[in-house]
Amino acid sequence: MLIKNASIRGREGKWDILIENGKFGKIDARIEAVNGEEIIDASGKMIIPPYVDSHVHLDYVCTYGEPRYNMRSA
Repeated sequence: MLIKNASIRGREGKWDILIENGKFGKIDARIEAVNGEEIIDASGKMIIPPYVDSHVHLDYVCTYGEPRYNMRSA
């Protein structure tokens, strides 16, 4: 996959990003596509890594034990 014309935080200009086997292969100002390679035009939009935090610590948000603890044994 080749992402073209992307903005990258901390870098001036637009960049091309080559992704190979699910990993960044190369980041350069201009990368040529290989035959049949998927190309995405970012149109100057910023590229950021995905971030998902699928869990919550109830004690950190002050809800642990409210309104009461469940003392029932299973």
